[in-house]
Amino acid sequence: MATAAAASLVVSIVGLTAQAIGGVVSANNARETGKMQSDIILDRAKEEEQIFREQGESLKSTQQAFVGASGVEMEGSPLMVMEKTASQIENDALKIREEGRRSADLVRKQGADAANTQMINTAATLLTGGAQLYNAFNGNYGQKKKSYTYQNKYPSINSVNLGRPSGY
Repeated sequence: MATAAAASLVVSIVGLTAQAIGGVVSANNARETGKMQSDIILDRAKEEEQIFREQGESLKSTQQAFVGASGVEMEGSPLMVMEKTASQIENDALKIREEGRRSADLVRKQGADAANTQMINTAATLLTGGAQLYNAFNGNYGQKKKSYTYQNKYPSINSVNLGRPSGY
């Protein structure tokens, strides 16, 4: 009987250990997945920024060609339009980069949060399992617990008149 209880205890401990290891692995995977997705988002944002800048350069070249072909000198309103275009292209390119960084940070944080949640769940599983094992075996490996009965050697308070009128 004690051998079977001890074997059951060992199997339970091995099971809890396997769950804990699985939880840690899952947490690490969640964190790593968030990091990888974050890196992909940053790479895409850099590519989009680069494409946008190249398209902007093409637009500026087209503007210069039209202004040059029209015979208008590169000063005053045409120059201001071209400067405004260059400024807007730069601002938009920076916005693309910043949006990518924010999205990447969010995904990385979500991965870290998922990992932390998994670690908390793993700890809760270990604590619950440990408590269940303790309650199941209570340190005596299945032996019957002795029960104690309290016997009051003194008369019940109900049977003693404390000087109060009856009815209390």
